[in-house]
Amino acid sequence: MNTYYKGEKSFEETWTFIFGNPTLAKEMLKHDMSIGLYVPPRILVQEIKGGLGTKIVYQAPSTFMGDVPPEVLQEALEVVDRKMEELLTRILTEPHH
Repeated sequence: MNTYYKGEKSFEETWTFIFGNPTLAKEMLKHDMSIGLYVPPRILVQEIKGGLGTKIVYQAPSTFMGDVPPEVLQEALEVVDRKMEELLTRILTEPHH
């Protein structure tokens, strides 16, 4: 945001991370090409004003498909949900050097 406003207004530090598994993406796209809007997954990490912590915004992969996905695909998406949650929990709770 600071780049867009060229110093007119200051915003908290914000980062966007994009990551994913191409094999899982290929499987999801095979069932519904519109899922390309959400793949690869993104995470927005933002400093809370005043340095009071960190805010993380993301969409759980299991919510990517509007219609009911095939059961095997839903199971795979739920595994990715858990892995994302574990990763974010680890990032937020473990001390960093």
